[in-house]
Amino acid sequence: LDIRLGEVLVSRAAVSHELGRLGAAQDDLDRATPLVGPDRGVEVVLQQAALHQNIGRLTDAAGLYRGVLGRPGCPLDVLVKATNNLALVEVQLGHGSAAIVHIDRAVELATGLGPTLVAMVAQSRAWVTMQVGRLAESLRQFDEAGLLYEKAGLPLAEHFTEYSDALIDLRLLPEARVAAGRAAAEFGQHHCRLMAAEAELRTARLALAAGLADEALAAARAAARGLRRQGRLAWVARADVAVVEALALRGPVPLSALRRVQLAADTLERLGLCSDAVEGHLAAGRLALAQDRTTEALQ
Repeated sequence: LDIRLGEVLVSRAAVSHELGRLGAAQDDLDRATPLVGPDRGVEVVLQQAALHQNIGRLTDAAGLYRGVLGRPGCPLDVLVKATNNLALVEVQLGHGSAAIVHIDRAVELATGLGPTLVAMVAQSRAWVTMQVGRLAESLRQFDEAGLLYEKAGLPLAEHFTEYSDALIDLRLLPEARVAAGRAAAEFGQHHCRLMAAEAELRTARLALAAGLADEALAAARAAARGLRRQGRLAWVARADVAVVEALALRGPVPLSALRRVQLAADTLERLGLCSDAVEGHLAAGRLALAQDRTTEALQ
C-alpha cells in the first residue's frame, strides 16, 4: 500500500499547510516523495514549491515551478497552478514583466477548467496587476474576480485579503479596513491559521496608516507570534518591521528596536523581496534619524 500511503501523506501535507503547520507539512512531503507514483509525483513538487513560497524561499519555489512547467504530459490543472504561482513569485522578486507573461498564460490555460480555477487565476491576475503599479486596472480586475468567486461558491476571505492590499496602495483606508476585517473574520471562522496570520499583519499595516499605534502594535505582535510559530522567515521579517514602526508611533524606542528593523530589512533583501526590503530599510532610516544616528540613517 505504499502508493496509497503516499497519497494520504500528500493530502495531509496540504491540510497541515493550510493550518500553518509548515514543519508537519514538510515532514509528510519528505515521506511521500519516494512512495507516490509518477502521476502524483508532480503534485508533490507543486506542494513543495508552494511550501517554499509561503516560507519565503522564493528562488527555490520559482525553480520548482519552472520544473513543473517543463514536464512533458503535465496535467493541465497542475500546469495552471504552477504557472499562476510562478507569476506571484516573479512579481515578488521584482520581475514584473515576467509575472505578467505568466499570469496571462495562466488565464488562458484555465479557460474551460471549471469555475474554481478560473476564479483563482482571475484573483491572482488582479494582485499581480496591482503589484506592477497598474492600480486602477487591478481594482476592476478584483471586482471581476469577486464575482467569479461568488459564482464558484468559494470563500471570499482570500479575495478580501488581497483586495485590501490594493485599497491600501490607493490610500482608501476605510474601505481597506472593511475588506481586511471581513477576511480576518472568515479565516478565523475556518481556522485557516496560515492566512489568518497574514490577515493580522494587514490589520497592523492599516492601523499604522491610520496612526493607531496601540492597535497596530497589538496586531503586529500577534502576527509575529503566529508567523514565527509557522517558521515563515520572510513574513516574520515583515511583521518585525511593523512592530518597530508601531513602537516608534508611541514614542522613543531603544537601540534594540533599530537593530531589529535593520535585521528584518537585511533578511528581506537577502530573500530577494525587493519592495518589502525597501520598506524595511526606509523604516530603519527613519528610526535612526529619530535617534540622531545620521550615519546609520544614510546607510
